[in-house]
Amino acid sequence: MGAIDYEQRRSYSLVVQAKDPSGGTATTTVSILVNDINDNDPEFINPRPITFSVPENQAPLRVGIVSATDKDSGPNGDISYSIPANPFFRIAEKTGEITLVQPLDFERQQQHTLIVTARDNGISYSSDRGISIPSPRSATVVVTVNVIDSEDEDPTFIDRIYYAEVFENRPAGLEVVQVSATDPDTVKHITYTIVQGDTNAFQINPQSGVITTRIPLDYETTNRYQLIVGTTENRKNAPSSSATVYVNVLNENDVGPKFVGGPYVASIGRQAPLNTVIQTILARDGDQSNKITYAIEGDAKGQQFFAVDPNTGEIRVSGDLSRDNDPVYNLIVTARDSGNPPQTATSNVIINVINPGQQNAPIIQAPSELGPVQFALPQYQVRIREGANANTPVEELRIINKPQSGITNLQCAIVSGNADNAFSVETTSNGDCLIRVASGSIDFETRPEHDIVVQATGSTENQPNFRIDTRVAVSVVNVNDNAPQFIFPYPGLTGGRYFAAIDVNSNVGTPILKVSATDADKGDFGIVRYALIPSVPAQRFEINDESGLVSSRVTFIDSTPENEPFEFAVQARDSPNQVNFKAAAATVIINLIRDQNRFILVIEGSDAAKTRDSYQNNIVKIIQEKTGKVVGVEKITHRDILDGNRTRPDFQSTDMWMYAIDPDTRRIMTFLDLQSILLAKDIQERRLSEVQTIFSSTDRAVEFRAPYILPGIVQPLVYKTWSVWGFEAGLIALAALIILFCIIAIIILCYLWARYREYLKRARYQPRMEPVMFEPVAPEYETQILQMNVNEDDNADLGEVNVGFTPRAGIDSVTYIKTQQERERHMQATNAAREQQYRSSSAYNQSTNPIYDNPDHGAMTATAGYSTARRATAGYSSTTANSGQRVAASSEGINMAVSSLDEDDEERLMARSTLTSDQSRVVSSRHLRDDYEAPRSYSYSYAYSKEFAANGLNRGSNNTTTIGNTNTTSSTASHL
Repeated sequence: MGAIDYEQRRSYSLVVQAKDPSGGTATTTVSILVNDINDNDPEFINPRPITFSVPENQAPLRVGIVSATDKDSGPNGDISYSIPANPFFRIAEKTGEITLVQPLDFERQQQHTLIVTARDNGISYSSDRGISIPSPRSATVVVTVNVIDSEDEDPTFIDRIYYAEVFENRPAGLEVVQVSATDPDTVKHITYTIVQGDTNAFQINPQSGVITTRIPLDYETTNRYQLIVGTTENRKNAPSSSATVYVNVLNENDVGPKFVGGPYVASIGRQAPLNTVIQTILARDGDQSNKITYAIEGDAKGQQFFAVDPNTGEIRVSGDLSRDNDPVYNLIVTARDSGNPPQTATSNVIINVINPGQQNAPIIQAPSELGPVQFALPQYQVRIREGANANTPVEELRIINKPQSGITNLQCAIVSGNADNAFSVETTSNGDCLIRVASGSIDFETRPEHDIVVQATGSTENQPNFRIDTRVAVSVVNVNDNAPQFIFPYPGLTGGRYFAAIDVNSNVGTPILKVSATDADKGDFGIVRYALIPSVPAQRFEINDESGLVSSRVTFIDSTPENEPFEFAVQARDSPNQVNFKAAAATVIINLIRDQNRFILVIEGSDAAKTRDSYQNNIVKIIQEKTGKVVGVEKITHRDILDGNRTRPDFQSTDMWMYAIDPDTRRIMTFLDLQSILLAKDIQERRLSEVQTIFSSTDRAVEFRAPYILPGIVQPLVYKTWSVWGFEAGLIALAALIILFCIIAIIILCYLWARYREYLKRARYQPRMEPVMFEPVAPEYETQILQMNVNEDDNADLGEVNVGFTPRAGIDSVTYIKTQQERERHMQATNAAREQQYRSSSAYNQSTNPIYDNPDHGAMTATAGYSTARRATAGYSSTTANSGQRVAASSEGINMAVSSLDEDDEERLMARSTLTSDQSRVVSSRHLRDDYEAPRSYSYSYAYSKEFAANGLNRGSNNTTTIGNTNTTSSTASHL
């Protein structure tokens, strides 16, 4: 009977019949309803495997949906989804939608795995407790999210240093080494290029990174090259953006390798696992610098099941021997050295394959009575730290198959490979051989590997006088035990210091000298980096940390000889990528070259290029040896021949410009300092003959001389062209701008000064017109015009009379005087104005009027006229006080009151006043008023300068005339 399943049938209807023994029956119908319980797990409906893909560097992002169903009903069939806590993904509890909340990085992780759980809300009824108990059921599925790569990464080099060796004289195109960069992106773009190094000797394949030679290399010319390789896609300065390749050039090879102990025989079981070591072969090369590599040649079938390690010579199982039935394999093993051309040697290796259950099968390590006495291993691999102390144990070589009686007369010895007697061997109490360090000469840099052969001799019952040997490969572990060593040119002369000099007018960034240091260590321990030790003089210079090139970082125009030379220290340190390193320091002394420090060697018949390539170093060496001074070459140019006051070039000869530094004083020497050791006539002849010994028959050392100093012209080749950049150019531009503005300002000032001088000139000859001030009165008035006739006989010449009158005083100045008080005030104001006018004009008239130039001409008459005018003015003032008329008078000038004139006299006098521009006339006219009861009267006042009054009085003209109620007439003639 099957189980009741709610999901298959939810109710049953049964007809039940009851029957008694008498045969009576009764029936009834029973309906059975099946209650659902949570008996089904959720089931995922997604196709398997569930995989989604998302691009890197994008978030938030919808990944996909997982979906599950549950056959149960009600809460038992309600499903919720979940995933373990994850920083990148979230899942919707009800819908099963997976979303990405943080960007993914393809280069860090290309695939993510999620465990999605679908859980229902099942409930079970506990009849014992009478309650519903949650009893959910669940299912899980694995969801894989693949990250889609985008091209956002640069290629980098995992290995930053490569070593390669190339034999000299090999044809061009020889493969040297292959560098490798990795691009984390799926679509990889890597283009290799040589960033720094000798591109004339090497080239690199842009796609493969294989470096090959472009020319045959010469060991005698250059035995080591350094190349820096990068990619065009990554131009950053990060350490991983480039790799350094060291290429060593090797000499030719003339000794081939030889196998030790061949041919070889070994046995192996048919069921031997892969990589089982069967036999180790050994070959030696008479040329200790060569490296031997091994390979299996011939017997193609044997190569299917066996392989040899090219470096160690270990023969291993590389295939399933059970697939073949051959009992014996004969392998031909080749040992090839690294010489140029390579030398080879071959040996046979016979391998017996033993089938399972085979009787009398040979066993590699048989009991002693069944096998000979031998070392436990045919080859030992040993590592020892360089610099190990003497008597340090290296390795104990165990001898097996020894009889119970032991070995008599056991002797251990090193029979080959013990270069420099670095190791020793002794017999132990156990009947074995122990290798020790014989001396403290274990040096990685001298010999990184030692291949020694240890031989044991002795006697046993079964093997009298046996002789066995084993190979011991000792690898020396490199340590940083060597500090960098500076390489000094002419160390005996310089005393372990660097001397150099630079032109005082040199630009920023001018190369000065190159320091060099070597480190005997290998690898990173042997890489040297340079730096300047901080000091005040060092602030003027900078150094390339890789090449050691020292150059200037400032100009030296402001430097003085008292502050020279510049002395500072350079540090060379190894292990640039290590915390622990060794360092060395060297002193650098730099002088400045001026004209007085230069001397020239004239070489005839050799052009500049030939002198530089063939003679320069030998010339410097000879002069240094003979003078004991440090000699440097500033430049090599064509010869200049003096021709009068100019020079002409000779391109077939050479001028070698040099300087000398005294190593004792550390200062650069002048031309005069060199007289006693080089430039004096008799000494110079000896020095020239010594230099001549290195020249060919067509070349000749002519003389040592100073640079030409040519008067009136620029000396060729004596002064360097000084070009400025950056800050200096800015200063010069600013100075030029300031000078331009100063010139413009000077021109403007000159123009303004000329204008001012013209103004002063005009003001000097132009009379100054002073206005006559009147009290403003605004009464009602009328204007009258008086017409006067002047008699012809009264037209006197007034050209020389300097009459200062005010042009503004005219008919507009006529004012109506109403009362006696106003008349008095008006008179006081008029007198004050005339007083001021007289003072201003008197000084001018004294220097320009002919009257003062000729004192005999009217000086006395002017004085008398002046007194008469004063008395006339006083008389007139008293008269006008009674009549109410105003009379104009002058104060401290010559004032003439004109009274009681007829119309003809008055008109004539006015006409005279207008003849001279320097005259000033004031006419005051009294106006009629309707309410004035006195008889109408008019008053005319004429103001003259002192000179005019004198002239007028001298000629007998009337000075004062009053017209009115009182008739008073004064005659000038009567006063005279």
